[in-house]
Amino acid sequence: MALAIRAAYPEDRELILPLLTKLNPDVAWGPLFSRYWNVAEDWIGYVAEADGRAVGFLGVIFSRRVIDGKELKFCNTTSWIVDEEFRMCSLALLGAVMRLRDYQIINLSASEAVCQIVSKLGFKKLDSALCICPAVPSAKGFIRGMSIKIIQEAGNVRGHLNQDDRRKCDDHISTSCQHILLMDGTCYCYLVGSRIIKFGMPFFRIHYISNVDILARTIGWIRLRLCFMAGAIALVFDERFLKEYKIQLSLRHELPWQRLYKGDAISPDELDNLYSEYTVLRI
Repeated sequence: MALAIRAAYPEDRELILPLLTKLNPDVAWGPLFSRYWNVAEDWIGYVAEADGRAVGFLGVIFSRRVIDGKELKFCNTTSWIVDEEFRMCSLALLGAVMRLRDYQIINLSASEAVCQIVSKLGFKKLDSALCICPAVPSAKGFIRGMSIKIIQEAGNVRGHLNQDDRRKCDDHISTSCQHILLMDGTCYCYLVGSRIIKFGMPFFRIHYISNVDILARTIGWIRLRLCFMAGAIALVFDERFLKEYKIQLSLRHELPWQRLYKGDAISPDELDNLYSEYTVLRI
């Protein structure tokens, strides 16, 4: 049986979709086969192919981001699946990613087995927990939150943003993300998130928080307004976004996987979940 590992391109959609459907039949995988953010890379992952059939796949989402005034190349890995009888291909697919040079590599959903493997290759931990804020107002920040002006939709939000946030906004207009601005006088907190369904219930997953100080001070009331706007029962975001803050009436949910990164030019507090499968696939 001839087995080959090669770069996967958007036109390989019909070849790879059966494999991804096996990974999770509830996800609409189509957006994974589009190119985003005007990057030079024209491939969307690596595929293991045997006799004309895809037996393994590791998706990649490329982007360019400005960190501390310097443009860096990012590679977000996603949707790693290999048929049981071809498990020997797993490391070969990973090896194709590891051979990329001068990229900051992010993995936002690494299983325990994957974590053990890639930690030996220099990957570091971001976090492994979510903060869940139900749409129940708390006393802390209630009055402060009442004075916050909320602006919705990218077209309305964009004009209030600084150059860096404007670029994030422009890059994600083509996705299904929602754009929300919390105005606190002359200061703002820019939020990018998606309405998702988990366990049959709607949540608003926040991928990016530009100013956690404003959100933390006002979330006592803002949480209710944001959930109402998104049609969700709770806000959800990665625990690391909070920095040192603790949110009243929130729940900590330990994820069954790890968030990992590899790259010397970045630190955990500089990494959000934009430019990833979370904004592309709404998962």
